[in-house]
Amino acid sequence: MKKLFKKGIVVLLLLALFSSNFGANIVIPAYAAGIKTGTFGTANWSLETTPGNPEYGVLHISAGEFAAGQGNWSTHFSDIEKIVFDGPVTANEDSSKMFDGLKNLLYIEGLEKLDTSAVKNMRQMFYNCKKLVGESAVKSLDLTNFNTENVTTMRSMFGNCNALKQLDLSSFNIKSVITTQAMFYRCINLESVEFMRAEPAVECINLTSMRTMFYQCDKLKSVDLSGFDISKVETTYKMFYQCNELESVKFSSSATQQSINTAQDMFKQADKLSYLQLGSNMKLPNATLLNPVANANFTGKWINIYDPGVTLDGDEVVNQDPSKGIYIWEQNIKPTVQYQFAATDGSGLPQVVLAQLPNFNGNTNHIDEIEIGPSYALISPTQTEVAVADGKWFFKGYSLQGTSQIISEIAPVDSYDPFTVVGKWQFKPAVVADNPNDSDYVKVTFAYGDHASGFGGTVDSEVWALKDSLASDVFSFANLAYNGDDNLIIAAGYNFLHYTDAADVVVDATTTVGTSNQVYTAQYSDKSMGAKG
Repeated sequence: MKKLFKKGIVVLLLLALFSSNFGANIVIPAYAAGIKTGTFGTANWSLETTPGNPEYGVLHISAGEFAAGQGNWSTHFSDIEKIVFDGPVTANEDSSKMFDGLKNLLYIEGLEKLDTSAVKNMRQMFYNCKKLVGESAVKSLDLTNFNTENVTTMRSMFGNCNALKQLDLSSFNIKSVITTQAMFYRCINLESVEFMRAEPAVECINLTSMRTMFYQCDKLKSVDLSGFDISKVETTYKMFYQCNELESVKFSSSATQQSINTAQDMFKQADKLSYLQLGSNMKLPNATLLNPVANANFTGKWINIYDPGVTLDGDEVVNQDPSKGIYIWEQNIKPTVQYQFAATDGSGLPQVVLAQLPNFNGNTNHIDEIEIGPSYALISPTQTEVAVADGKWFFKGYSLQGTSQIISEIAPVDSYDPFTVVGKWQFKPAVVADNPNDSDYVKVTFAYGDHASGFGGTVDSEVWALKDSLASDVFSFANLAYNGDDNLIIAAGYNFLHYTDAADVVVDATTTVGTSNQVYTAQYSDKSMGAKG
Protein backbone atom coordinates (compact mmCIF):
# COMPACT_ATOMS: atom_id res chain seq x y z
CA MET A 1 0.00 0.00 0.00
CA LYS A 2 2.81 2.38 0.93
CA LYS A 3 4.57 1.59 -2.39
CA LEU A 4 1.43 2.41 -4.34
CA PHE A 5 1.03 5.68 -2.46
CA LYS A 6 4.65 6.68 -3.16
CA LYS A 7 4.27 5.80 -6.82
CA GLY A 8 1.18 8.00 -6.99
CA ILE A 9 3.07 10.96 -5.53
CA VAL A 10 5.92 10.48 -7.99
CA VAL A 11 3.50 10.40 -10.90
CA LEU A 12 1.84 13.62 -9.77
CA LEU A 13 5.19 15.38 -9.38
CA LEU A 14 6.25 14.30 -12.85
CA LEU A 15 2.96 15.51 -14.31
CA ALA A 16 3.40 18.87 -12.62
CA LEU A 17 6.98 19.17 -13.84
CA PHE A 18 5.95 18.26 -17.38
CA SER A 19 3.17 20.82 -17.27
CA SER A 20 5.44 23.66 -16.13
CA ASN A 21 8.17 22.87 -18.66
CA PHE A 22 6.06 22.20 -21.71
CA GLY A 23 2.88 24.22 -21.07
CA ALA A 24 0.65 21.17 -21.26
CA ASN A 25 -2.87 21.49 -19.80
CA ILE A 26 -2.79 18.67 -17.29
CA VAL A 27 -5.98 18.10 -15.22
CA ILE A 28 -5.12 17.07 -11.68
CA PRO A 29 -7.62 14.51 -10.28
CA ALA A 30 -10.08 15.89 -7.70
CA TYR A 31 -8.78 13.76 -4.86
CA ALA A 32 -5.37 15.32 -5.23
CA ALA A 33 -6.80 18.80 -4.60
CA GLY A 34 -8.48 17.68 -1.36
CA ILE A 35 -12.02 17.41 -2.72
CA LYS A 36 -13.94 14.37 -1.59
CA THR A 37 -16.95 13.33 -3.65
CA GLY A 38 -19.68 10.75 -3.48
CA THR A 39 -23.27 9.90 -4.19
CA PHE A 40 -25.93 9.23 -1.56
CA GLY A 41 -28.88 7.64 -3.27
CA THR A 42 -29.03 9.72 -6.45
CA ALA A 43 -27.77 12.95 -4.86
CA ASN A 44 -24.14 13.81 -5.62
CA TRP A 45 -22.09 15.52 -2.96
CA SER A 46 -18.64 17.10 -2.67
CA LEU A 47 -16.53 18.16 0.31
CA GLU A 48 -13.49 20.43 0.31
CA THR A 49 -10.92 19.15 2.84
CA THR A 50 -7.93 21.33 1.98
CA PRO A 51 -6.99 23.50 4.99
CA GLY A 52 -6.84 27.18 4.06
CA ASN A 53 -9.24 26.82 1.15
CA PRO A 54 -12.23 29.24 1.53
CA GLU A 55 -14.55 26.29 0.94
CA TYR A 56 -12.83 24.11 3.52
CA GLY A 57 -15.30 21.99 5.47
CA VAL A 58 -18.28 22.80 3.21
CA LEU A 59 -20.34 19.80 2.13
CA HIS A 60 -22.32 20.62 -1.03
CA ILE A 61 -25.31 18.39 -1.79
CA SER A 62 -26.87 18.41 -5.25
CA ALA A 63 -30.45 17.57 -6.30
CA GLY A 64 -31.62 14.00 -6.03
CA GLU A 65 -33.15 11.41 -3.73
CA PHE A 66 -31.40 10.25 -0.57
CA ALA A 67 -30.81 6.61 0.27
CA ALA A 68 -31.90 5.21 3.63
CA GLY A 69 -30.10 5.87 6.89
CA GLN A 70 -26.83 7.69 7.55
CA GLY A 71 -25.25 9.77 4.79
CA ASN A 72 -22.10 8.21 3.38
CA TRP A 73 -20.30 11.53 3.86
CA SER A 74 -20.00 10.48 7.50
CA THR A 75 -16.61 8.88 6.77
CA HIS A 76 -15.34 12.48 6.70
CA PHE A 77 -17.29 13.48 9.82
CA SER A 78 -14.48 15.51 11.40
CA ASP A 79 -13.98 17.67 8.27
CA ILE A 80 -17.59 18.82 7.80
CA GLU A 81 -18.33 22.28 9.24
CA LYS A 82 -21.13 23.44 6.98
CA ILE A 83 -23.72 21.75 4.76
CA VAL A 84 -25.24 23.47 1.72
CA PHE A 85 -28.20 22.03 -0.19
CA ASP A 86 -27.65 23.27 -3.74
CA GLY A 87 -30.80 21.72 -5.18
CA PRO A 88 -34.06 20.02 -4.18
CA VAL A 89 -33.57 16.74 -2.35
CA THR A 90 -36.17 14.15 -1.39
CA ALA A 91 -35.47 12.50 1.95
CA ASN A 92 -35.86 8.76 2.33
CA GLU A 93 -38.64 7.17 4.38
CA ASP A 94 -35.83 6.06 6.70
CA SER A 95 -33.88 9.23 7.45
CA SER A 96 -32.46 7.97 10.72
CA LYS A 97 -28.92 9.12 11.49
CA MET A 98 -28.86 11.34 8.38
CA PHE A 99 -26.34 13.76 9.92
CA ASP A 100 -25.39 11.65 12.94
CA GLY A 101 -21.93 12.23 14.40
CA LEU A 102 -20.94 15.36 12.47
CA LYS A 103 -19.23 16.69 15.57
CA ASN A 104 -17.83 19.85 13.93
CA LEU A 105 -20.93 20.82 11.94
CA LEU A 106 -21.87 24.45 12.71
CA TYR A 107 -24.88 25.07 10.49
CA ILE A 108 -26.92 23.91 7.51
CA GLU A 109 -27.92 26.16 4.64
CA GLY A 110 -30.90 25.46 2.37
CA LEU A 111 -32.78 23.01 4.57
CA GLU A 112 -35.98 24.29 2.94
CA LYS A 113 -34.89 22.31 -0.13
CA LEU A 114 -35.09 19.03 1.78
CA ASP A 115 -38.48 17.39 1.22
CA THR A 116 -39.36 15.29 4.29
CA SER A 117 -42.99 14.55 3.42
CA ALA A 118 -42.34 10.81 2.99
CA VAL A 119 -40.16 10.42 6.08
CA LYS A 120 -41.28 8.05 8.82
CA ASN A 121 -38.05 7.64 10.77
CA MET A 122 -36.12 10.68 12.09
CA ARG A 123 -34.34 8.79 14.82
CA GLN A 124 -30.94 10.34 15.65
CA MET A 125 -31.21 12.60 12.61
CA PHE A 126 -28.93 15.26 14.17
CA TYR A 127 -27.52 13.10 16.97
CA ASN A 128 -24.08 14.09 18.29
CA CYS A 129 -23.90 17.26 16.18
CA LYS A 130 -22.19 18.80 19.16
CA LYS A 131 -21.40 22.22 17.64
CA LEU A 132 -24.54 22.74 15.56
CA VAL A 133 -25.36 26.52 15.41
CA GLY A 134 -23.12 27.05 18.41
CA GLU A 135 -20.39 29.34 17.10
CA SER A 136 -22.08 30.35 13.83
CA ALA A 137 -23.89 33.60 13.09
CA VAL A 138 -27.09 31.57 12.67
CA LYS A 139 -28.87 31.48 16.02
CA SER A 140 -31.16 28.52 15.37
CA LEU A 141 -31.72 25.58 13.06
CA ASP A 142 -34.36 26.48 10.48
CA LEU A 143 -36.78 23.55 10.37
CA THR A 144 -39.90 25.54 9.48
CA ASN A 145 -40.31 23.67 6.18
CA PHE A 146 -40.00 20.18 7.66
CA ASN A 147 -43.09 18.09 6.93
CA THR A 148 -43.47 15.64 9.83
CA GLU A 149 -47.03 14.39 9.28
CA ASN A 150 -45.88 10.84 8.56
CA VAL A 151 -43.04 10.61 11.06
CA THR A 152 -43.45 7.85 13.63
CA THR A 153 -40.21 8.19 15.60
CA MET A 154 -38.22 11.22 16.68
CA ARG A 155 -36.20 9.30 19.22
CA SER A 156 -32.90 11.02 20.03
CA MET A 157 -33.43 13.33 17.04
CA PHE A 158 -31.38 16.16 18.61
CA GLY A 159 -29.62 14.10 21.27
CA ASN A 160 -26.26 15.49 22.40
CA CYS A 161 -26.60 18.65 20.31
CA ASN A 162 -24.69 20.42 23.03
CA ALA A 163 -24.50 23.85 21.37
CA LEU A 164 -28.17 24.25 20.38
CA LYS A 165 -29.73 27.22 22.20
CA GLN A 166 -33.18 27.52 20.64
CA LEU A 167 -35.46 25.57 18.32
CA ASP A 168 -38.66 26.54 16.57
CA LEU A 169 -40.66 23.35 16.03
CA SER A 170 -44.02 25.13 15.82
CA SER A 171 -44.52 23.67 12.34
CA PHE A 172 -43.99 20.09 13.55
CA ASN A 173 -47.14 17.95 13.44
CA ILE A 174 -46.59 14.91 15.66
CA LYS A 175 -50.00 13.29 15.16
CA SER A 176 -48.34 10.10 13.80
CA VAL A 177 -45.38 10.03 16.19
CA ILE A 178 -45.08 7.02 18.49
CA THR A 179 -42.01 8.05 20.47
CA THR A 180 -40.13 11.22 21.33
CA GLN A 181 -37.86 9.38 23.74
CA ALA A 182 -34.61 11.26 24.41
CA MET A 183 -35.48 13.71 21.63
CA PHE A 184 -33.44 16.50 23.29
CA TYR A 185 -31.25 14.24 25.43
CA ARG A 186 -28.42 16.25 27.00
CA CYS A 187 -28.99 19.40 24.96
CA ILE A 188 -27.20 21.12 27.80
CA ASN A 189 -27.39 24.67 26.35
CA LEU A 190 -30.94 24.54 25.02
CA GLU A 191 -32.86 27.52 26.42
CA SER A 192 -36.16 27.40 24.51
CA VAL A 193 -38.21 25.12 22.27
CA GLU A 194 -41.31 26.39 20.49
CA PHE A 195 -43.96 23.75 19.80
CA MET A 196 -47.23 23.92 17.89
CA ARG A 197 -50.05 25.68 19.73
CA ALA A 198 -53.55 24.70 18.77
CA GLU A 199 -57.03 24.96 20.22
CA PRO A 200 -58.34 22.35 20.57
CA ALA A 201 -55.13 20.40 21.02
CA VAL A 202 -53.98 18.09 18.21
CA GLU A 203 -54.73 14.48 19.10
CA CYS A 204 -51.52 12.45 19.24
CA ILE A 205 -53.29 9.10 19.27
CA ASN A 206 -50.11 7.11 18.58
CA LEU A 207 -47.73 8.78 21.01
CA THR A 208 -46.88 6.40 23.84
CA SER A 209 -43.38 7.33 25.01
CA MET A 210 -41.94 10.66 26.10
CA ARG A 211 -39.36 9.17 28.46
CA THR A 212 -36.13 11.14 28.96
CA MET A 213 -37.34 13.61 26.30
CA PHE A 214 -35.62 16.62 27.95
CA TYR A 215 -33.11 14.67 30.04
CA GLN A 216 -30.40 17.03 31.41
CA CYS A 217 -31.52 20.08 29.43
CA ASP A 218 -29.79 22.20 32.05
CA LYS A 219 -30.76 25.65 30.77
CA LEU A 220 -34.30 25.05 29.58
CA LYS A 221 -36.71 27.39 31.39
CA SER A 222 -40.15 26.48 30.05
CA VAL A 223 -41.90 23.82 27.97
CA ASP A 224 -45.35 24.36 26.45
CA LEU A 225 -46.92 21.15 25.12
CA SER A 226 -50.48 22.46 25.43
CA GLY A 227 -51.00 22.17 21.67
CA PHE A 228 -50.87 18.37 21.85
CA ASP A 229 -53.38 15.97 23.35
CA ILE A 230 -51.11 13.26 24.76
CA SER A 231 -53.86 11.17 26.32
CA LYS A 232 -52.35 7.89 25.11
CA VAL A 233 -48.87 8.41 26.53
CA GLU A 234 -47.75 5.51 28.74
CA THR A 235 -44.35 6.64 29.99
CA THR A 236 -42.79 9.97 30.94
CA TYR A 237 -39.95 8.37 32.88
CA LYS A 238 -37.30 11.02 33.72
CA MET A 239 -38.81 13.29 31.09
CA PHE A 240 -37.42 16.46 32.75
CA TYR A 241 -34.66 14.83 34.80
CA GLN A 242 -32.02 17.35 35.93
CA CYS A 243 -33.61 20.28 34.13
CA ASN A 244 -32.11 22.53 36.75
CA GLU A 245 -33.49 25.85 35.44
CA LEU A 246 -36.95 24.63 34.43
CA GLU A 247 -39.72 26.83 35.87
CA SER A 248 -42.83 26.09 33.82
CA VAL A 249 -44.41 23.03 32.13
CA LYS A 250 -47.77 23.10 30.32
CA PHE A 251 -49.76 20.09 29.12
CA SER A 252 -53.07 20.42 27.31
CA SER A 253 -55.82 21.35 29.76
CA SER A 254 -58.40 19.77 27.46
CA ALA A 255 -56.73 16.35 27.40
CA THR A 256 -58.50 13.51 29.24
CA GLN A 257 -55.30 11.70 30.13
CA GLN A 258 -55.59 8.58 32.22
CA SER A 259 -52.93 7.75 34.77
CA ILE A 260 -49.54 7.39 33.09
CA ASN A 261 -48.10 3.96 33.75
CA THR A 262 -44.51 5.05 34.25
CA ALA A 263 -43.86 8.63 35.36
CA GLN A 264 -41.11 7.79 37.82
CA ASP A 265 -38.69 10.67 38.49
CA MET A 266 -40.35 12.74 35.78
CA PHE A 267 -39.44 15.99 37.58
CA LYS A 268 -36.52 14.74 39.65
CA GLN A 269 -33.91 17.46 40.22
CA ALA A 270 -36.09 20.01 38.45
CA ASP A 271 -36.12 21.94 41.71
CA LYS A 272 -37.19 25.32 40.27
CA LEU A 273 -40.40 24.03 38.67
CA SER A 274 -43.10 26.32 40.07
CA TYR A 275 -45.81 26.24 37.37
CA LEU A 276 -47.50 23.06 36.16
CA GLN A 277 -50.59 22.83 33.93
CA LEU A 278 -52.25 19.42 33.79
CA GLY A 279 -55.22 17.93 31.94
CA SER A 280 -58.13 16.00 33.42
CA ASN A 281 -57.20 12.75 35.18
CA MET A 282 -53.53 13.24 34.31
CA LYS A 283 -52.00 11.33 37.18
CA LEU A 284 -48.22 11.13 37.32
CA PRO A 285 -47.35 8.51 39.95
CA ASN A 286 -43.88 8.82 41.49
CA ALA A 287 -43.12 11.88 39.36
CA THR A 288 -41.07 13.44 42.21
CA LEU A 289 -42.61 16.91 42.25
CA LEU A 290 -40.95 18.80 45.08
CA ASN A 291 -42.47 21.36 47.41
CA PRO A 292 -41.03 24.88 47.40
CA VAL A 293 -38.81 25.82 50.30
CA ALA A 294 -40.85 27.69 52.90
CA ASN A 295 -39.44 31.17 53.53
CA ALA A 296 -40.51 34.81 53.73
CA ASN A 297 -41.91 34.61 50.19
CA PHE A 298 -43.28 31.08 49.89
CA THR A 299 -45.51 29.01 52.14
CA GLY A 300 -43.91 25.73 51.09
CA LYS A 301 -47.11 24.52 49.39
CA TRP A 302 -48.71 24.27 45.94
CA ILE A 303 -52.16 25.60 45.03
CA ASN A 304 -54.51 25.07 42.11
CA ILE A 305 -55.57 28.50 40.79
CA TYR A 306 -59.11 27.13 40.26
CA ASP A 307 -59.31 26.26 43.95
CA PRO A 308 -56.72 28.51 45.60
CA GLY A 309 -58.07 27.97 49.09
CA VAL A 310 -56.69 24.41 49.22
CA THR A 311 -52.95 23.88 49.67
CA LEU A 312 -51.21 20.78 48.37
CA ASP A 313 -47.93 18.93 48.59
CA GLY A 314 -46.10 18.08 45.37
CA ASP A 315 -47.09 14.41 45.58
CA GLU A 316 -50.74 15.42 45.93
CA VAL A 317 -50.55 17.59 42.82
CA VAL A 318 -49.44 14.76 40.55
CA ASN A 319 -51.92 12.31 42.09
CA GLN A 320 -55.02 14.53 42.21
CA ASP A 321 -58.31 13.04 40.99
CA PRO A 322 -59.22 14.85 38.84
CA SER A 323 -55.94 16.68 38.43
CA LYS A 324 -57.00 19.27 35.84
CA GLY A 325 -55.73 22.69 36.77
CA ILE A 326 -52.86 25.12 36.88
CA TYR A 327 -50.65 24.50 39.89
CA ILE A 328 -48.26 27.13 41.23
CA TRP A 329 -46.19 27.75 44.31
CA GLU A 330 -48.23 29.58 46.94
CA GLN A 331 -46.76 32.88 48.08
CA ASN A 332 -47.29 35.10 51.10
CA ILE A 333 -48.29 38.09 49.00
CA LYS A 334 -51.11 38.98 46.63
CA PRO A 335 -50.68 39.79 42.94
CA THR A 336 -51.35 43.36 41.83
CA VAL A 337 -52.52 45.17 38.70
CA GLN A 338 -51.28 48.66 37.92
CA TYR A 339 -53.36 50.78 35.54
CA GLN A 340 -51.73 53.20 33.10
CA PHE A 341 -53.00 55.29 30.17
CA ALA A 342 -51.30 56.10 26.86
CA ALA A 343 -52.26 57.80 23.59
CA THR A 344 -52.48 55.59 20.51
CA ASP A 345 -50.19 57.96 18.61
CA GLY A 346 -47.61 58.22 21.39
CA SER A 347 -48.44 61.82 22.27
CA GLY A 348 -49.07 63.09 25.79
CA LEU A 349 -52.48 62.88 27.43
CA PRO A 350 -54.21 65.90 28.98
CA GLN A 351 -54.86 65.84 32.70
CA VAL A 352 -58.61 65.60 32.14
CA VAL A 353 -58.03 62.18 30.51
CA LEU A 354 -55.52 60.98 33.11
CA ALA A 355 -58.13 61.84 35.74
CA GLN A 356 -60.20 58.89 34.45
CA LEU A 357 -57.68 56.34 35.78
CA PRO A 358 -59.28 53.92 38.26
CA ASN A 359 -58.46 54.65 41.89
CA PHE A 360 -58.13 52.06 44.64
CA ASN A 361 -58.30 53.15 48.26
CA GLY A 362 -56.84 56.50 47.32
CA ASN A 363 -53.44 55.16 46.22
CA THR A 364 -51.85 57.45 43.65
CA ASN A 365 -50.22 54.62 41.68
CA HIS A 366 -53.58 53.23 40.55
CA ILE A 367 -52.73 49.74 41.79
CA ASP A 368 -55.36 47.12 42.56
CA GLU A 369 -54.59 44.18 44.83
CA ILE A 370 -56.19 41.04 43.37
CA GLU A 371 -56.50 37.30 43.98
CA ILE A 372 -55.02 34.23 42.30
CA GLY A 373 -57.81 32.66 40.28
CA PRO A 374 -59.34 31.92 36.89
CA SER A 375 -59.76 35.58 35.90
CA TYR A 376 -59.78 39.24 36.93
CA ALA A 377 -62.13 41.73 35.23
CA LEU A 378 -60.42 45.00 34.34
CA ILE A 379 -61.92 48.23 35.68
CA SER A 380 -63.18 50.67 33.04
CA PRO A 381 -62.17 54.36 33.18
CA THR A 382 -64.60 56.72 34.94
CA GLN A 383 -65.49 58.11 31.49
CA THR A 384 -64.70 56.50 28.15
CA GLU A 385 -65.13 59.71 26.11
CA VAL A 386 -63.59 63.01 27.19
CA ALA A 387 -64.25 66.30 25.36
CA VAL A 388 -61.56 68.96 25.17
CA ALA A 389 -61.47 72.35 23.45
CA ASP A 390 -60.38 71.08 20.06
CA GLY A 391 -61.93 67.62 19.93
CA LYS A 392 -62.51 64.49 21.93
CA TRP A 393 -60.54 61.57 23.40
CA PHE A 394 -61.95 58.05 22.98
CA PHE A 395 -60.99 55.06 25.17
CA LYS A 396 -60.11 52.08 22.95
CA GLY A 397 -59.46 49.40 25.58
CA TYR A 398 -56.74 47.82 27.72
CA SER A 399 -53.79 45.65 26.76
CA LEU A 400 -51.11 44.05 28.88
CA GLN A 401 -47.94 46.12 28.92
CA GLY A 402 -45.72 45.18 26.01
CA THR A 403 -48.58 43.70 23.96
CA SER A 404 -51.16 45.10 21.55
CA GLN A 405 -54.09 42.71 22.00
CA ILE A 406 -57.13 44.40 23.55
CA ILE A 407 -58.44 42.52 26.60
CA SER A 408 -61.26 42.95 29.08
CA GLU A 409 -59.84 40.64 31.72
CA ILE A 410 -56.65 38.94 32.86
CA ALA A 411 -57.27 35.24 32.50
CA PRO A 412 -55.99 33.30 34.23
CA VAL A 413 -54.38 35.06 37.17
CA ASP A 414 -51.69 32.42 37.48
CA SER A 415 -48.74 34.43 38.73
CA TYR A 416 -47.81 36.55 41.73
CA ASP A 417 -45.72 38.80 39.50
CA PRO A 418 -47.29 42.27 39.18
CA PHE A 419 -49.39 42.91 36.09
CA THR A 420 -49.48 46.25 34.26
CA VAL A 421 -52.29 47.12 31.88
CA VAL A 422 -52.24 50.12 29.56
CA GLY A 423 -55.46 51.84 28.53
CA LYS A 424 -55.20 53.22 24.99
CA TRP A 425 -56.84 56.56 24.12
CA GLN A 426 -57.38 57.97 20.64
CA PHE A 427 -57.78 61.68 19.93
CA LYS A 428 -60.17 62.93 17.25
CA PRO A 429 -60.27 66.64 16.34
CA ALA A 430 -63.70 68.32 16.47
CA VAL A 431 -63.31 69.45 12.87
CA VAL A 432 -61.14 68.27 10.00
CA ALA A 433 -60.86 69.77 6.53
CA ASP A 434 -60.58 66.52 4.54
CA ASN A 435 -62.85 63.49 4.63
CA PRO A 436 -61.44 61.25 7.41
CA ASN A 437 -63.43 58.16 6.29
CA ASP A 438 -64.50 57.72 9.89
CA SER A 439 -68.08 56.95 10.92
CA ASP A 440 -67.69 59.26 13.93
CA TYR A 441 -67.61 62.25 11.57
CA VAL A 442 -70.39 63.92 9.58
CA LYS A 443 -69.97 66.37 6.71
CA VAL A 444 -71.09 69.90 7.61
CA THR A 445 -71.94 72.23 4.73
CA PHE A 446 -72.52 76.01 4.56
CA ALA A 447 -74.94 76.74 1.71
CA TYR A 448 -76.97 79.76 0.61
CA GLY A 449 -80.27 80.24 -1.16
CA ASP A 450 -83.67 81.57 -0.15
CA HIS A 451 -86.32 80.42 2.25
CA ALA A 452 -88.74 79.59 -0.53
CA SER A 453 -86.44 77.02 -2.09
CA GLY A 454 -85.53 75.50 1.26
CA PHE A 455 -81.96 76.76 1.13
CA GLY A 456 -81.06 74.36 -1.66
CA GLY A 457 -78.53 76.77 -3.07
CA THR A 458 -74.85 76.61 -3.88
CA VAL A 459 -72.37 75.04 -1.44
CA ASP A 460 -70.07 77.74 -0.14
CA SER A 461 -67.83 75.80 2.26
CA GLU A 462 -67.71 72.42 4.08
CA VAL A 463 -65.85 70.52 6.77
CA TRP A 464 -66.18 67.21 8.67
CA ALA A 465 -67.18 67.42 12.33
CA LEU A 466 -67.58 64.86 15.10
CA LYS A 467 -71.24 63.92 15.00
CA ASP A 468 -71.44 63.39 18.75
CA SER A 469 -69.68 66.60 19.76
CA LEU A 470 -71.15 68.65 22.59
CA ALA A 471 -72.94 71.98 22.17
CA SER A 472 -69.94 73.80 23.61
CA ASP A 473 -67.70 72.63 20.75
CA VAL A 474 -67.20 75.17 17.97
CA PHE A 475 -65.85 75.32 14.44
CA SER A 476 -65.23 78.27 12.10
CA PHE A 477 -65.34 79.14 8.43
CA ALA A 478 -62.99 81.94 7.42
CA ASN A 479 -63.98 84.41 4.69
CA LEU A 480 -67.45 82.97 4.29
CA ALA A 481 -69.58 85.07 1.89
CA TYR A 482 -72.47 85.62 4.29
CA ASN A 483 -75.76 86.29 2.55
CA GLY A 484 -78.05 87.66 5.20
CA ASP A 485 -80.63 85.28 6.55
CA ASP A 486 -80.49 83.22 3.36
CA ASN A 487 -77.66 81.10 4.75
CA LEU A 488 -77.99 77.54 6.03
CA ILE A 489 -75.78 75.06 7.82
CA ILE A 490 -76.61 71.50 6.74
CA ALA A 491 -75.54 68.48 8.79
CA ALA A 492 -77.50 65.27 9.34
CA GLY A 493 -78.42 64.78 12.98
CA TYR A 494 -77.58 68.32 14.11
CA ASN A 495 -79.60 71.27 15.25
CA PHE A 496 -77.53 74.41 14.86
CA LEU A 497 -78.42 76.86 17.59
CA HIS A 498 -76.96 80.17 16.47
CA TYR A 499 -74.16 82.03 14.77
CA THR A 500 -71.70 84.51 16.16
CA ASP A 501 -69.77 86.98 14.08
CA ALA A 502 -66.11 87.85 14.44
CA ALA A 503 -66.97 90.27 17.27
CA ASP A 504 -68.74 87.43 19.13
CA VAL A 505 -72.13 89.15 18.72
CA VAL A 506 -74.80 86.50 19.02
CA VAL A 507 -77.41 86.64 16.28
CA ASP A 508 -80.46 84.50 15.75
CA ALA A 509 -81.56 82.75 12.61
CA THR A 510 -83.49 85.66 11.13
CA THR A 511 -81.06 88.53 11.59
CA THR A 512 -78.98 89.93 8.78
CA VAL A 513 -75.51 90.66 10.05
CA GLY A 514 -72.60 92.82 9.02
CA THR A 515 -70.80 92.59 5.72
CA SER A 516 -69.48 89.63 3.79
CA ASN A 517 -66.11 87.91 4.25
CA GLN A 518 -66.24 87.88 8.04
CA VAL A 519 -65.51 84.82 10.21
CA TYR A 520 -68.69 83.17 11.44
CA THR A 521 -68.77 80.44 14.08
CA ALA A 522 -71.59 77.96 14.50
CA GLN A 523 -72.37 76.40 17.85
CA TYR A 524 -74.31 73.21 17.50
CA SER A 525 -75.82 70.25 19.31
CA ASP A 526 -76.89 66.74 18.32
CA LYS A 527 -80.32 66.93 20.00
CA SER A 528 -82.45 66.83 16.87
CA MET A 529 -82.40 66.17 13.16
CA GLY A 530 -82.08 68.84 10.55
CA ALA A 531 -80.48 72.24 10.64
CA LYS A 532 -81.62 75.67 11.65
CA GLY A 533 -80.40 78.69 9.76
